[in-house]
Amino acid sequence: MKTHTIYDNVDGTVLHVVSCPDSMLGDQVGVGEASVEGEYPASDYYVNVGTGTPVEKATNPSVFDKTTAVSDGVDAVTISSIPVGSEVIFGKIMEDAPSTKEESVVVNDGVLVVTFHLPENVRVLIRSSQMKDKEVNVYVT
Repeated sequence: MKTHTIYDNVDGTVLHVVSCPDSMLGDQVGVGEASVEGEYPASDYYVNVGTGTPVEKATNPSVFDKTTAVSDGVDAVTISSIPVGSEVIFGKIMEDAPSTKEESVVVNDGVLVVTFHLPENVRVLIRSSQMKDKEVNVYVT
């Protein structure tokens, strides 16, 4: 039995890791997918689709100018150096439960300016297929 990493054969995003005999690998790989031998978790790797080689994700360079804001619709948090094509996901931080409502936006110019209208604590997750996720909590009063 071998371990294989299944990935999207268009952008190299790791989809999941399976352990199975070679004879059953074809059953694990779907349309638009490919595999590489070994265990390469999505949190740390993507696959170079040209070579089929796993590549360790780089550190996400996104920068928050601050992590606190006033809920007046004017005070802004600026996030810069966002990798092009990244998804920025906003979720409310709840004390004893996971975020129940999330909103997201894809950033294509490297900068996102956010204002808030309600006092709440917000989890901001920046996800890019070739960079490690970056998560920052923004506290809004």
